[in-house]
Amino acid sequence: MLVTDERPEVDELDDDLDLSVEDADEEFSTKPKTDSPSLWQRIRRFFITTSAEKRAETRSRLTALTRAIENYPSSAVNYVLRGELHLELGQMDLAQEDFDQAIVLAEKQYENDRWGLGSQAILDRARRGLQQIVR
Repeated sequence: MLVTDERPEVDELDDDLDLSVEDADEEFSTKPKTDSPSLWQRIRRFFITTSAEKRAETRSRLTALTRAIENYPSSAVNYVLRGELHLELGQMDLAQEDFDQAIVLAEKQYENDRWGLGSQAILDRARRGLQQIVR
């Protein structure tokens, strides 16, 4: 076996290895290239939400329901959903107003419906919400 002092192949491998380590360090030390959350962030948010995230979601839901009521003022279900959200937030007066309006609209809808199952379900939820306010 012939041993020589020159080993260009090993030196080239060492240089390649050094470059790949530097590339990996840069890759992990910089911010992700996209602003979208990583898989782990999405999983964490699915199971554990921060209070700021909860508040943002609640505001978003309240805004969406208010827009739905503005666009469809005769739809009782939107009032029930917003009333339940107000109930969650402890805003009893606003919840009562929404539940009362939902009952009025659902009763009108019940009279005009052929079967009235949907209207009856909305009425039941609105009345249950009003009972929770009284407690």
